[in-house]
Amino acid sequence: MSEATVVVIGAGIAGLSAAKELIENGITDVKLLEASDRIGGRILQCKVSSYSGLLEMGANWIHGTSNNPVHALAAQHQLFNKKLSVTRTQSNGIQALTSQGTQIDSDIVEKIEHFYYSSLDETKTFHEKNKHSDKSCEHNHTASVGEFLNKTIIDYSKSYFLTKQEKSFYECLLNLECCISGCNSMNDVALIPFGEYVELPGEHRILPSGYESLIKAIQKGIPQEKIWINMTVSTIHWGLSKITSSKIAESNSGDNVEVPNIHHHNCPVYVQCEDGVTLPADHVIVTSSLGFLKEHVEEFLDPRLPDDKIQAIRALGFGTVGKIYLHYDVPWWSKSFTCFLVWDEDTEIQPGDAVKQQGLWYHKLYSFGVVVTNPNVVVGWLAGQQAEHMETLSESEGLWYHKLYSFGVVVTNPNVVVGWLAGQQAEHMETLSESEVGITCTAILRKFFSRDDIPEPQKVNQTSWYSNPYTRGSYSYVAVGSSGDDIDILSKPLPYSEHMTSSTQHQLQVLFAGEATHRTFYSTTHGALLSGQREADRILSLYKSQITSK
Repeated sequence: MSEATVVVIGAGIAGLSAAKELIENGITDVKLLEASDRIGGRILQCKVSSYSGLLEMGANWIHGTSNNPVHALAAQHQLFNKKLSVTRTQSNGIQALTSQGTQIDSDIVEKIEHFYYSSLDETKTFHEKNKHSDKSCEHNHTASVGEFLNKTIIDYSKSYFLTKQEKSFYECLLNLECCISGCNSMNDVALIPFGEYVELPGEHRILPSGYESLIKAIQKGIPQEKIWINMTVSTIHWGLSKITSSKIAESNSGDNVEVPNIHHHNCPVYVQCEDGVTLPADHVIVTSSLGFLKEHVEEFLDPRLPDDKIQAIRALGFGTVGKIYLHYDVPWWSKSFTCFLVWDEDTEIQPGDAVKQQGLWYHKLYSFGVVVTNPNVVVGWLAGQQAEHMETLSESEGLWYHKLYSFGVVVTNPNVVVGWLAGQQAEHMETLSESEVGITCTAILRKFFSRDDIPEPQKVNQTSWYSNPYTRGSYSYVAVGSSGDDIDILSKPLPYSEHMTSSTQHQLQVLFAGEATHRTFYSTTHGALLSGQREADRILSLYKSQITSK
């Protein structure tokens, strides 16, 4: 179709789908740059040699079966096993265990769950109400989902007495929602736009061969030589004249550095990599995570991003969801289980001598006293490794495990149990050793199941998406103070059409894809896939219109 040169940054599902769409429709001069040593982005499997199964360290579910392009693609490539179809729905027979070692009565679980999900459904009506309302309420922009849910439980408790246990189970369901929404607290999630997210009909399914099987299916449409791994982009120079482009190339010339012959290119964009390679392009599709963009918003593009796009990146939310996998040679459970963890506020886990030095860091505190020069302040003193560990904690991280909302046997790997948590506590979990996490989780399981014979795991795997410099978290949400309009701003190509200075100026120089750029499917793999196809189609449409106009 065209001799256009396209560079796609990021080989996750958005980047791969964009490259595949371009190549299959006639734009073949495509380079797909990936900073890490593998493709897949936030789709990652852990291959367990001891067992037949695979563990999903990243994306876990296909969310919905109806009109879901990811589900359709998986079905097309026969990636499903008819015998294995898992539905993620409310309790579905899941037991709720307390930190006192008791099981909550199923009637109580059903009552609180019914009230909770009814309240959650109500939060999704505010978007439509606001859209059709002539009145603009100031508090709408600062209202949160958590604030609304907390108010409903308070109002409910005025009419119906709620026990401490019932309130604790309600908190457990909020922890579950934090994992679904990818946030630290539901107080961080904006109320009005919450209902704009579209949940596709049908069950939530898993892929028996893992999500990477889907990545391999997409990769088949992209020649291997077009995928460049270990290529970290430092700066995207856009809106360039030929003279400016030449200066960039000259400044990056040197030994063992690939510099294209600038005089044979009149490209408006140059992608500068950390190893000195500089690539000319007519179009660049950025599929970097919102977490990465937040961290590099000032320097990733030159000239810097427009102010409204910077504001959108800063306003939207991006959180961390963590998973902990506990491997056992022999299951200690008689039948497969999934359980909710219902914590009492004052429950403390005694993780064992191996980690007490840090896990019980406060045991090294030797005194508290009023500060002589400030009678309203008390100071505590401690030293050693415990003092060093204390420095790594935020106010909420000392009991990080309270954010764990469930443990359950992995469907595709029956010798492995997985625990889920989100937010700052998930980020803190990433800083802990596998030994500390394993011992702490064993103490939790023993307490909740009221069994002292539960063994320590043979191996522990824990996620590290916040620690990963190329992701800096798991997925996006619409935070308090932002809206779906910020998603549209983030996805808007550069230069803005309304800012084009002449009809000959290059269009669609820098485009943006990734789950965070899809207004109704953010946080999902199908949102990521569709966003990559969307930006590829923008470019394809540009050249089709040019051919038509000639």
